[in-house]
Amino acid sequence: MHPCFGCIEPERKDSQQRKPIVLDDEYAFVHLGRFIDIVHSKSYQDSVCIGFTAVAPSLDTPLFKGKEVSVSCELFFKTTLRTQETFIEKALIKAGPVAFDVVYTKAQYQITNNRNKQTVTLSAYGLTGARVSGGISKDNLETYITFTEIMSVVMNELERTLYLGPFRQQPQRAYQSFSSVPREVGGMGESTVALLTNEIVQKRKREHIEQIASWLSVLRLGNSVDISRLAKSNMFEIKVETDAEFVIADLGYGMSQVLPVLTQCSYAPLSSTLLFEQPEIHLHPLAAAGLARVFMDVVKNKRCHILAETHSADLMLAVQIGIREGILPKESVAIYAVNRKDGQSVLRQVDVNDDGEVFDNWKVGFSHDF
Repeated sequence: MHPCFGCIEPERKDSQQRKPIVLDDEYAFVHLGRFIDIVHSKSYQDSVCIGFTAVAPSLDTPLFKGKEVSVSCELFFKTTLRTQETFIEKALIKAGPVAFDVVYTKAQYQITNNRNKQTVTLSAYGLTGARVSGGISKDNLETYITFTEIMSVVMNELERTLYLGPFRQQPQRAYQSFSSVPREVGGMGESTVALLTNEIVQKRKREHIEQIASWLSVLRLGNSVDISRLAKSNMFEIKVETDAEFVIADLGYGMSQVLPVLTQCSYAPLSSTLLFEQPEIHLHPLAAAGLARVFMDVVKNKRCHILAETHSADLMLAVQIGIREGILPKESVAIYAVNRKDGQSVLRQVDVNDDGEVFDNWKVGFSHDF
């Protein structure tokens, strides 16, 4: 299978086969059940669509050379009834004036360039001729090269989408560090300490640790962070200075839960997408409001996109105040209220003006008046 359509998950340990999407197994970040549990109307005939739009500074093809191009991708997933194996049934890939229709048939992907109507086939054996007698034509080869270059943008965007879930590791008095070099904190924040200890061991500067300490000050949770090796072991101790210096296990539970959030923000590549579930969990209201300030800092200075699912009215109010103070323009903020209606979750966008004010009853579900 072509690598662009083979997988959007890390290499699996138990098999060489790579899946296009992981819904629920021991390696899944979010356990959603089977395909039939998430598809609309519980019908095997329906598909699940995931899509996004990204901007590519320049594509290395004659058609786009030196031009900034908007790239969009829509992937439609289905599953087999007998084996419950999820696969990409079809896709629509667009880049500027070019669009590709991708259709899965008989273990191959038929890719049609809507600009010149040329079609190529991607299979487990690579590029093959389709609708071409005597081999691959120049137009087909151009279609393949252009499609591959566009898909590299899609894959890069997926790789820069980082997720942190609502359940994170509990604080410990000492943390064991391994030789791995992770690029993100992981779904449960399990790689947070590895990222921070690697900076201690491998670099003279402590830019990430200093950034995290600065953000802890914004949250009013601490003034500095110290990470030190215990003797000559591979065990490390994390201390945070408040009015005195404490091991992280002796501080409030919220400290250990917000540390992966701040670490993800600090290590996130420019223009990446950060997904957080309940980032404010176990934080008091002032700290939750401070976390909103951190998010606005990351959006403004690193051009990151942050998608946060939250139960905190204090975090949302701090975002509104940030709009009023001109930290972020209202166009860069989207607030959605989620409610249940007729057995479905319905998203409703909340209108915000230039002063950060809202005019509908969006806080229903956050709190009750007594």
